[in-house]
Amino acid sequence: LGEKLAKSVLEMGKICFIFIILLLIFGSCHAETVKFKNGVLKIFDINIRNKADVQKLSKYSNYSSIQFERSQIGTMTAEMLQQLNGAVNISLISVDLNVFQILPQFRRISLLYNKNVTVEVDTTAANNLQELEIRYASYKKLPEKLRSLENLEVLDLRHNQILYVNLDELSGMRKLRLLNLNHNKIIEFDSFLHKTINLEGLETLFIHSNQLVEVNFKHWNATSLRHIDLQDNKLSVVLSLLTSVPGLEIVNLNDNPLDCEWKDFMLKEASVRKVATPSLRATNCTSYNEKTKPSVPHEVLEYETFKINGILKKEIFPAIGKLTVSVNQNIRDKMIKVQNESNKISSKIVQIENEAALKNTQLQLMIENLSDLFYRFVLKQNDLQKSKSIYSEEGNTIEQWLSIEQKLAQIRKILESN
Repeated sequence: LGEKLAKSVLEMGKICFIFIILLLIFGSCHAETVKFKNGVLKIFDINIRNKADVQKLSKYSNYSSIQFERSQIGTMTAEMLQQLNGAVNISLISVDLNVFQILPQFRRISLLYNKNVTVEVDTTAANNLQELEIRYASYKKLPEKLRSLENLEVLDLRHNQILYVNLDELSGMRKLRLLNLNHNKIIEFDSFLHKTINLEGLETLFIHSNQLVEVNFKHWNATSLRHIDLQDNKLSVVLSLLTSVPGLEIVNLNDNPLDCEWKDFMLKEASVRKVATPSLRATNCTSYNEKTKPSVPHEVLEYETFKINGILKKEIFPAIGKLTVSVNQNIRDKMIKVQNESNKISSKIVQIENEAALKNTQLQLMIENLSDLFYRFVLKQNDLQKSKSIYSEEGNTIEQWLSIEQKLAQIRKILESN
């Protein structure tokens, strides 16, 4: 019996010891610590499992820049983020996070080492986000609804697993200045709908260390683009690079299996355009056989066309400009003559109108005289009826009537002449 009791006590001791160890382990893992450094509040080992835990965040509502590390949150909902209503810059590093909702209050968001996190954009209100950084998150495609972030200036998606980039999802983001897609697995980088790619504000494009075989800038509208980094891909040529990116200042193309003919041509044209090509001259190139050779002649023809266009601008267009000035002067002279003739016609019309008005006035006077004469004739007739010597007056009455007939004949002639 004593041995059994001793064994029972020993087993209970082991269980208690294990329980204490587990308690210490979990207690230390869940010990929330806070540091404030360089204007950023850093929160370590915070766990949000229920609504009661959400209230923990309210004590940090007055901080504008907050960084979470080594924490378990699950879903960063709008309700949780509203507890941090003063935060405009937020970072999450190595956080067990499934969903993060972007609210209108944020200016900068950084999500690092958060595997499989889904970013949701609130499209019901104007969004003020300027910088979005999502790295080491195992993304295989671009986050959804990026075009709703109309104020976004920096998009950093380095070190993910992105395979395809549909530029239609970015086209129209007028304020986007920097797009960084370095260290992914991108094999296609184009508009899937074959539309014009409008990125007028884009200044820097980083897409090195990917799997790109072809890049074509033909349908790009990126007048502000200055720096392109395409190194460490599988490119043999880059189509429409200089013709479609007029403001280009530097392009990195080393560590690509470039076609030797295209490389030589690129070096020549870049020198003319004063575009820097770091390490390109020292980069090894490949001479393709006819079966595997890419469409270099087409590209060369495109650049030759660009050169011819430059000659046109320097020599032929100025001559056309002078001819245009001469033609414009002749047109102006003709217009002056037409204007003078028009003025003469206008004067003639005014003269005719004045003559017509004068004749109309004369006609009105004659009508008034006729009316007056007719009125006096009527009065005279009344007087004749009252007079006893009506027969002696008859001759005078006939003469007056004939006078009226003559007046009416004159009026008819005037009307017929008009």
